[in-house]
Amino acid sequence: HAIKEDLNMRVFEALATRSFLLTPDVPGMVPDLFTDGVHLVTYRTLDEAVEKATFYLAHDDEREAIAEAGYHAVLAAHTFTHRVQTMLELAGIMEP
Repeated sequence: HAIKEDLNMRVFEALATRSFLLTPDVPGMVPDLFTDGVHLVTYRTLDEAVEKATFYLAHDDEREAIAEAGYHAVLAAHTFTHRVQTMLELAGIMEP
């Protein structure tokens, strides 16, 4: 579960392992970083979490496609290399 309803490293770590991620809806995560139902799946209530977990456990192909898309999204834009590059650019040490 998200700590203080904030985005944390668990999201990136889970996606980087090609795992399907069902996670609480955290402000700023979707659509700013990932697309719900494409890269990961979010929920707002416990009932919704159970409903979505049940659905995706019964639909292997859809669950695996979402896990694969999340993996590629993390590798394309959310690695430590990306974060360091952004910090260096913001500090004026590196050109964008």
